[in-house]
Amino acid sequence: MIQDIRQLLITTITEKKENYYRLAFSYVKNKDGALDIIQESIKKALISGDKINGFRRA
Repeated sequence: MIQDIRQLLITTITEKKENYYRLAFSYVKNKDGALDIIQESIKKALISGDKINGFRRA
């Protein structure tokens, strides 16, 4: 189950990476800042992924 959630997170992040980047960039108006935000967000999502209960792909 934990591995399934981790794989789902990785797949979703990969599929939507451009959208996440554009959103982060719209806040900071800076390429490096946006990439830092994305990196930190992905790290937090993967670390906490095993704590998600009832997580389903929409």
